[in-house]
Amino acid sequence: METKPKLVNWGLAIAFLIGPILSWFLGRIYGSMVSSGFAAAYVTFILIFVFFVTGIVMVIKGFKGSK
Repeated sequence: METKPKLVNWGLAIAFLIGPILSWFLGRIYGSMVSSGFAAAYVTFILIFVFFVTGIVMVIKGFKGSK
């Protein structure tokens, strides 16, 4: 079994670094557009979940490797 370090590194970076920062930023923008703090929090939580799952899938693909 062969690992793909680029995929693992990008997956971890997306899940734990890029995802939370980008989702917070986009949530703040959306919240100020609609003037609702609850909407900002909702968008932030949804995007954090999406980015986290995307990152974890990339990490799993990187560990599985190609046959």
